[in-house]
Amino acid sequence: RFGLYSGEPATTTRLATVLGDSSCCARLRRVPLYDMCWGNDVDLSSCIVAAAPFGGPIAITADPTVPVRVEASFRRAIVVFSCSGNVLSTIEWKQGRVIHLGWTQSEELVVVCSDRTCLVYSVMGKLHISFRFDEGSPEGGRAAM
Repeated sequence: RFGLYSGEPATTTRLATVLGDSSCCARLRRVPLYDMCWGNDVDLSSCIVAAAPFGGPIAITADPTVPVRVEASFRRAIVVFSCSGNVLSTIEWKQGRVIHLGWTQSEELVVVCSDRTCLVYSVMGKLHISFRFDEGSPEGGRAAM
């Protein structure tokens, strides 16, 4: 279970922390909201993970630089989960090696590949746009549509 204020596991007992010195009576209580639907099946330490802000979707794919056994569903796919762990979409991956995942303010998934290709997907896995960075400048290149 995840608590309201952190990703630390919460117990079913009442959690309270005294804030400030002993004369202060303010207490903070962590309330479990729900269990993650993926349970213990997902090992995030061997994956590239991007969580959208404000409780948005979570994108997960296998990290090719980590030499560990990864769940088969992440091997050649990017899986998009809701913030509670339900699968929203699966993007079958046929492009190059993923080096980074991120989310835009409008909750579009941005995938950056090692071959300088950048792809932008909707939450439901539909490709919106793709472009490639040129080697034009030493400051990181320019986008070429």
